[in-house]
Amino acid sequence: TAREQLARMAVEAGADYVLWVDADMRFPKDALIRLLKHRKDIVGINYSNRGVPPGFVAIKTIKPAERLVTGPDSTGLEPVEALGFGLTLMRGSVLRRIAEKHRRMFWYDENEDGGLVGEDVYFCKLARQEGFDIHVDHDLSKACAHVGVFEYLTDHPYALLTEK
Repeated sequence: TAREQLARMAVEAGADYVLWVDADMRFPKDALIRLLKHRKDIVGINYSNRGVPPGFVAIKTIKPAERLVTGPDSTGLEPVEALGFGLTLMRGSVLRRIAEKHRRMFWYDENEDGGLVGEDVYFCKLARQEGFDIHVDHDLSKACAHVGVFEYLTDHPYALLTEK
């Protein structure tokens, strides 16, 4: 409910942009500037979850389910169908349109195997239904970490994918 309340407050305030930052993320001090320079409706990072085994949070395609990989050679922006909101910038117009047309902006949903889909993925589905594009900044992604018992980096899930 926290994201929903914050989003509604941003809509009421007429915010031009909203920067979502989770408390357990580490990122460079120029992250906001780097995201703003892209001039996209929604742009964020791909990062590792804090689980074992680690895995990427950005979703290239929801059906069929395919996670986006951010490897050493990944650069620039890449479109995705959904991403985690650990560090994500969006235009206020995205929130306003979704708030106008949908009772809830952030909610949990079920995927095809009955598992729960997080509120960030639910929001991304609504945003795409409303015609907004979503992008991942690979370069910024590699400069960030998801902090838990240790700092989970994009190198961790990538190493598992390339293990032979």
